[in-house]
Amino acid sequence: MLPDLTQPEGPDDPARERRLDWAKLLKRAWAIDVLVCPRCAGPMRLLALIDDERIARKILTHLGLPSRAPPRGRPWRPPQQSLPLDARSDDDAIDPPSYDA
Repeated sequence: MLPDLTQPEGPDDPARERRLDWAKLLKRAWAIDVLVCPRCAGPMRLLALIDDERIARKILTHLGLPSRAPPRGRPWRPPQQSLPLDARSDDDAIDPPSYDA
């Protein structure tokens, strides 16, 4: 039997979900299943979602955890590369002679 070419499969399939839920994304990116208890391997479920920044800050402060992101570092820049000695001109390597007489 020939495959039905009128219905695409894969990324172009119109029946395919367009977004993955957060648990599947974490499992794909970090290879951890956030819905499985690390102690007993039993199922875990989401109990609440905190979307108010003030409440999240109060909870983190109460738990003794940092409530602010760490400061940003300086942007990375590649180190300056110097020319090899044989590629430099002689004028760059030594000071010109002084003609004090």
